Amino acid sequence: MVNPTQTSTFDTKHEGIIYDAQFDYYGRRLATCSADGTIKVFQVEENEEFTQVATLQHHQGGVLAVSWSHPKFGSLLASAGIDHKVLIWKEMSQNSWNVVYEYDGHSGPVNCVSWAPWEHGLMLLTGSSDCTVSVISRLSEDKWESSQFESNSNGVTSVSWAPGVSLSQMQSGETYLLRRFVTGGGDNLVKVWTYSEGTYECEELPKKHNKWVRDVAWCPAMGLPKQVIASCGEDCSVVIWENSGESWEAREVLVLKTPVWRVSWSVAGNALAVSAGDNITRILRETPEGNWEVVSEYSENGQAPSESTD
Repeated sequence: MVNPTQTSTFDTKHEGIIYDAQFDYYGRRLATCSADGTIKVFQVEENEEFTQVATLQHHQGGVLAVSWSHPKFGSLLASAGIDHKVLIWKEMSQNSWNVVYEYDGHSGPVNCVSWAPWEHGLMLLTGSSDCTVSVISRLSEDKWESSQFESNSNGVTSVSWAPGVSLSQMQSGETYLLRRFVTGGGDNLVKVWTYSEGTYECEELPKKHNKWVRDVAWCPAMGLPKQVIASCGEDCSVVIWENSGESWEAREVLVLKTPVWRVSWSVAGNALAVSAGDNITRILRETPEGNWEVVSEYSENGQAPSESTD
């Protein structure tokens, strides 16, 4: 696996802007997608070099997002495109991929796609510029079903699933699965969705962003006594949302001089990577006092000076 504290650079050979790049569950393969309409799969070698092993092409236009399934379900990769389609790819033999399902329920570009925690079964969440999200589930090897509903006005820009099981459930011995996810969008809002009695109920969080929410990320750590979500936006801010059981509270933890594009949690949930328009990635950690601070910064050329925050 690539060491997250090191910077690795290589030429993907894409002929357009790279919109997304995602490692698989074990960090042994990397999928990239681009405005050139292709998805490329790379093997991560022991010396941390990247070897291209496949090029996937079926979308009619740019590919905006990719997501790997949990290995419990085999080698599956979902992709979302400007052509309004979501494709599910399966590795039929080593480095040979076929499209096994195509979803065309959106009427606008599909901006984001994310597989659910494995406890929910094989389930995919998508968000589109048509202001809707879709939940796509596999019923059997060749049969899929989907549900779609309105989410964020002005378009859904980002989605993220909650962990399948929380610490409080484990401590109490409860076995039910709470299906939840968060969305962000062009209405400047962060919304939490909870599945109950066959439908998804929405909780709209207080408006803390005053421009588009570009990304949301639900902290994956099951060992925390609280639920934590990070959001970032065109307004140059990063907000941490916390819920200890009753309500969500927001803390603005970082304000930059440039729009913030992505937020991504470490596997353990104890560090947050923040990517911004100045091409610097900042690593945030929570202090024992409960404050969040930048502990390191990295640019394309290595470590960067800490002079970019207000």
